[in-house]
Amino acid sequence: MLPTDTPLTAIRGCLKGRTEADCKTYEGLREYASIRELFTTSPVGSHGLQFAESVEEAHGWLRINDMTCSDTSDACNWVGAGINLADDTSDYQAAVRFGILVK
Repeated sequence: MLPTDTPLTAIRGCLKGRTEADCKTYEGLREYASIRELFTTSPVGSHGLQFAESVEEAHGWLRINDMTCSDTSDACNWVGAGINLADDTSDYQAAVRFGILVK
């Protein structure tokens, strides 16, 4: 089991494997004392913690899975990558604890 109260410097999500091309890494999270604090104190909803990256950079999550917007809602009207994101602004029901939310 991984420690949950280790000081946080970055969070990394890997979808296919563990190579750099299979992962997205977000640094600059030093204000959180631990991964537990990151997930429990970040708000849930469309105003969850969003990572400072462009829509194109957020699409990296799709590319890791060999996907594009046409493989999802085909619109990508709203894209966000972050922690505790949830659609609370429309009838579309989607949420993500860590990663990309596309609708």
